[in-house]
Parts: sequence; C-alpha cells; structure tokens
Amino acid sequence: MPTILPSPALFPEMWAKAAVRHTRALMGVPSNKLPDRSENACVAEVRREVAAAGLEDSAAMVERLATHASTGKCGNCGEYAAVTFQFLKRRKCPFLLELAFYENGGLNHAFVIINRDDTTSLSTPSKWGENCWIADAWSDDVVHGKAYRANMVALGGSVPDPKISTWHVP
Repeated sequence: MPTILPSPALFPEMWAKAAVRHTRALMGVPSNKLPDRSENACVAEVRREVAAAGLEDSAAMVERLATHASTGKCGNCGEYAAVTFQFLKRRKCPFLLELAFYENGGLNHAFVIINRDDTTSLSTPSKWGENCWIADAWSDDVVHGKAYRANMVALGGSVPDPKISTWHVP
C-alpha cells in the first residue's frame, strides 16, 4: 500500500509521521530488536557493502546506506535513519533535514531531525523551535524536538550534555 504524503504546506510533524510509517512498512522490525537477532548477518553485510565503497561525501554515503539497507530489509538505528532521511529527501520535504547521531557514554542512536532552527545549538534541543520534530523509525516514534532529552532518557541515555552531530545532506 503506497504511503500518502502530506502537502508541503502542512506541518513537519506530518512529514515525520509519513516517513516513519514508510520506513517501518519497508523495513519491518529493526534487527537488534528481533528476539533471536537473526538478521545481524544482514546488517553486517549492509555495512560491509557501504564501507567497501570507500570514503564518499555524506550525501552519497547516506544514499548508499539507505539503498543497501532497504534492499536487504535489515538494519539498526543508523540504517533506519538513512532510509527515513532518503524518503523525505526524495519527496522534496520543504524543511531542513538533518541525519543526527547521539552519543553519551555507552549509548549511541541515530534519527532524523526535521525543521530545526539552524541558528540554535544542537546541545539545546529545548530551543530547536516550535515546529521541530524527530523522526525515529528505529523506535517507531515521532517526537517533538523539545521532548528529545526525555526520549533519549527513555532509550537509556543520560542527560544533560549529549553529543549530537548531524549531516546536512543536500
């Protein structure tokens, strides 16, 4: 069943929800959430194929990761974020898109930030803007940017001062 896309005039939240629905429908349950972790070999193969391509610009790397992950229908948060990002990019989402990587201690996580006020610091999600949303297909969730810290705590992260890095992929 095709995913129905929101109009570009609608809120970033709708784009985030459409992208998460699309990614989960395409990819299913993340490999590291399967009881027997049976798809870990698939994830390893996807990552080998991407690494074999060598160092590329970020746009090519994200596209390659999304392509291999969606073909194999397997992945963890990084692959799911890449597929989500590419979905939004291909459909010409009119908002700023950032593929984000969260690190704090032993926890790392990847997701897509939609419509963050790019004049704000990544370390202060509470100031990302009223219309900033996080599309997290791995957790099958869409959260407001201001709820970012609470969401990371729920995933096992410690707050404050997470390290977040993003790729602004054209």
